[in-house]
Amino acid sequence: MDLHEVQSMVEDKGIIFLAYGSVLTQDIIASFANGLEKDPTFSELSMGVSTDIFTVFIEISQNMVKYSKTHQQTNGSEGIIVVGKDQQGTYYIHSRNLVNAKDKDIITRKLNEVISMDRNAIKKRYRELRRSGQHAHGIGAGIGFYEVAKRCDRIDFEFTEAGEDQFYYVFKSYVRGCKVLS
Repeated sequence: MDLHEVQSMVEDKGIIFLAYGSVLTQDIIASFANGLEKDPTFSELSMGVSTDIFTVFIEISQNMVKYSKTHQQTNGSEGIIVVGKDQQGTYYIHSRNLVNAKDKDIITRKLNEVISMDRNAIKKRYRELRRSGQHAHGIGAGIGFYEVAKRCDRIDFEFTEAGEDQFYYVFKSYVRGCKVLS
């Protein structure tokens, strides 16, 4: 994603509440979450939809920090994250960051599993993982994807080669309860 893409998103897709492209740390995530929470648009949403947007934003941001290939090199994670609302009224959170081949395989396997499930199966698996403690607070693309999936109408992802053992990981989520384009 470059600035032309961001500009195109604004023109074609409506409102962008947050667009950030640089090193992402826990402090920056907290600051952005606080800013989103104070945005007047979010205070007008139902509690469920605004909670879903915040939760998805936090999960995606934390995944970027944990799994980014640049994390060890910069004491943070380089990436891009965009939170917006398109012209059809759908809220979305999109991100892109660099991952290595091993993480690409882990993420692909987990997301393919999550995407293949219906909403009830996602909720059931999420509860099982919470009770078992499996994947809790560990690196490995675990329970957070179930958390995102149960709050979204749709999630999409893709990887594009970025060099030897490096891939750009693009994740797109569309928050539930809002109209979603097919």
